[in-house]
Amino acid sequence: FVHRKGLVFTDALNMRGVSAFYEPGKLDVQALIAGNDILLRPENIPVAVEEILAAINEGIIKEEDINNSVKKILSMKAWLGLNKYHPLAKENLDNDLHSYEAEFVNHELYKNALTIVKNKSIIPITRLDTLKIASISIGENGFNEFNNSIDRYCSFEQFNISSKPSTEEITQLLNQINGHNLIIASIHDMNQNPYQNFGLHPSIDNLLSKIAIKKKVILNLLGNPYSLSKLKSLNQLDAVLVSYEDEPLSKELSGQLIFGGIEAKGKLPVSINDKYPAGHGLKTDKIRLSYVFPESIGVNKKDLKQVENIIAEALREGVFPGCQILAAKDGQVFYQRSFGKHTYDASSKNVDNNDIYDLASITKIASSAAAIMKLYQEGNIHLDSTLKTYLPDIVNNSAYSDIILKEMLTHQARFTPWIPFHFRTLHKGQPRYDIYSIKKSDYFNKRVAENMYIYSAYRDTVFQQILQTALLKEKKYKYSDVGYYFFNEIIQRIKNTSQDQYVENEIYKRLGLKNIGYKPREKWPLERITPTEDDKTFRKQLIHGDVHDQGAALFGGVGGHAGLFSNTNDLAVLMQMYMQYGHYGGDTLYKKEVLELFTSSPYLQSHRNRRGIAFDKPVISGVGGPTCNYCSSNKSFGHSGFTGTLTWADPENGFVYVFLSNRVYPDAENRKILSLSIRTRVQKVLLDAIKNADK
Repeated sequence: FVHRKGLVFTDALNMRGVSAFYEPGKLDVQALIAGNDILLRPENIPVAVEEILAAINEGIIKEEDINNSVKKILSMKAWLGLNKYHPLAKENLDNDLHSYEAEFVNHELYKNALTIVKNKSIIPITRLDTLKIASISIGENGFNEFNNSIDRYCSFEQFNISSKPSTEEITQLLNQINGHNLIIASIHDMNQNPYQNFGLHPSIDNLLSKIAIKKKVILNLLGNPYSLSKLKSLNQLDAVLVSYEDEPLSKELSGQLIFGGIEAKGKLPVSINDKYPAGHGLKTDKIRLSYVFPESIGVNKKDLKQVENIIAEALREGVFPGCQILAAKDGQVFYQRSFGKHTYDASSKNVDNNDIYDLASITKIASSAAAIMKLYQEGNIHLDSTLKTYLPDIVNNSAYSDIILKEMLTHQARFTPWIPFHFRTLHKGQPRYDIYSIKKSDYFNKRVAENMYIYSAYRDTVFQQILQTALLKEKKYKYSDVGYYFFNEIIQRIKNTSQDQYVENEIYKRLGLKNIGYKPREKWPLERITPTEDDKTFRKQLIHGDVHDQGAALFGGVGGHAGLFSNTNDLAVLMQMYMQYGHYGGDTLYKKEVLELFTSSPYLQSHRNRRGIAFDKPVISGVGGPTCNYCSSNKSFGHSGFTGTLTWADPENGFVYVFLSNRVYPDAENRKILSLSIRTRVQKVLLDAIKNADK
């Protein structure tokens, strides 16, 4: 195995590095003396051959050394099968050259090569809620892979400027970024010409210098690190990342590194100056989700094939028109795919990972639990307190006044499972004119659906109807939405703001989330939002961009039990934070003991109630329920949603799972997602793949 000793290559000998000090031929001799086996790009091959022969004759180079190098080269060629020539088939050549295996190897190489040269404690970026970020692509137009990578982590504004900008262009850009406090500049379209400083024009140096006077600047150099040696603004910049090549993988991974999805491990292969010599490279921590190949965590892609088969079955059987799936292990997203379309119409939009779904009851854990845990941590609520403590004017001296908050959260407060509040707003099947208006006004100011607005004070009528509904006789687990109407009101009163605004400002913005929230029509283009039910009994229209749940609709789309929309990525971030007991992105949103408490099951022994405080838990018997039968530990938690959604997290094995669909389109009576166990079967395949990797 001679090839195990490896081959030593020179850099290109025609570059003006050492070649400036040696004549052609003499340089080649010195390269062989230094121990190289292969000489790249000699300036004059015939002269080099003559000089090498002369060196052998004079005893400067041993013929034995030349022979050893030749043997290593021939051995390596034989090892690669190059001694058995056969012509390659031209069919599918591009796919053969760019195989999945090659992409994975490139991914790992880039991931480990990215090098942080300078860092004033700004990489990885933290406290996103305090930053207004601008990404400036220098030498490239449009939205590239680097910006796509940033887009997973935060809200930002994107700008482009040429490689050789004029004074006018620079002035215009400086005005455009005036309101931003963090600039991420990426330099593209560089070259390998040292006489042109590898394409890094002085005007760019001038631009960076002007920006750095007033703002924090991170530079991502997608080119030759030698160019930094002439960058006068280098000392002014807060951080410098060398990504080496202007390729899709390096762009995508450099975005992950800047936001702490991956660690910085790389070292400079060359010296920039005395301060940044060869071998220099700063380390950083992983603080957010990363996006990797399955093989990055030891999972075989073939073990995930069954997911596609299950979803193909679901689409064939009309379980739903489309879905999104995400799975992460130890903070590494190894599976993220979208399937199908927004509707069953052949011309409908294909689902992609950025599309938005109605989460339905996942709202309970992704919004209400997030808010309640904050209030609990701040001492604003106490779980053993009663409803009359917080809403005395609503519950008065009714049977509801002594209901305990913890029993509401664990669904054993004797509430009826569901109250059809919207029925009373109809007359002979049509919306009552005294309750609804087809136009929005100061009085009719809560949107229920298209051309359908309700007055905000109607929420008082909802609470009256709840109080008129008798409590169940037996105190035992009975799933109900009713308690979350009260929590919605409690949150609003304590914080003097609506629930949607509170979770947006206190939770989602701190996590950098921009694809999760209430009132989706106000946040995202309608074409990104999947429709739900064709409601023929209440709103008399296809529900698209409005909450599916009728009760939440009466609250203007902001309910404690429903109303939240998201894609898989943002919901996964929230679940990852929960699983990490309140810590994510270098920020601590909750104390560990708060998450431990709210994910525990306080009535498991006394009432055989599996529910956690605000979170669902695995079924006690292990048969049926929100998660696959055997694959979740007692520490795991999550929730499902009526619209065809499910999310689950297990701190014991570091697994996060998100499944989003609009199975209620066009008919909410379609229950095939349950009868075919689509969500839990997919979950099992993903966990089995992880278990195989562990083995």
